[in-house]
Amino acid sequence: MNLIAKLTRLGALLAASAAVTCASPVFFDLQGVTFNDGASGSGYFVFDPSLSQFSYWSIVTTSSGTGAIIGPFSGFDYNPLTSGASAGSPGCAAEFVDTLDASQSLCLATDSPLVAGASPALLATSFESSGSGERFVSAGTLPDPNNCPSCGVPEPSTFNFVGLGSLGLLAMAIWRLLPRGGRSVSPH
Repeated sequence: MNLIAKLTRLGALLAASAAVTCASPVFFDLQGVTFNDGASGSGYFVFDPSLSQFSYWSIVTTSSGTGAIIGPFSGFDYNPLTSGASAGSPGCAAEFVDTLDASQSLCLATDSPLVAGASPALLATSFESSGSGERFVSAGTLPDPNNCPSCGVPEPSTFNFVGLGSLGLLAMAIWRLLPRGGRSVSPH
């Protein structure tokens, strides 16, 4: 078998066995989130710990339960059209603020960093505020549903791209060194 055919097969084998590495964005799901007034929170957000940026979020809080002693809350839909998101505010691992009324916000304080594979619990210092007051989170977690400590969003391995590129350069160099008559592909 000629050398070019062998290199082509080796390249195909390398491409077929391509490993998957992971990019940084991580999906976090709000689970069991309840407030001290009987309301709840649900939804998710996508966070990139390496950049400390949110790429998307969709979190809904419900209105106050009956007999609320902290103030009436109508609930809110936090998403990129209605709010901004930031990380690392004092006391908040994740903070979502209404773009039209800064008094409407949701602060999620966690017991561990927001990283891939984590399942941080929400601390009692987590709260939602509005013009009518504040209410605090009484329970909840932010699990990464993929539960993959090293995975966020899969992407092709850089190592495999470098390997394929190097293999291609090697094949080109060998092709140029072959005599003109040796460049034809024989059926044997």
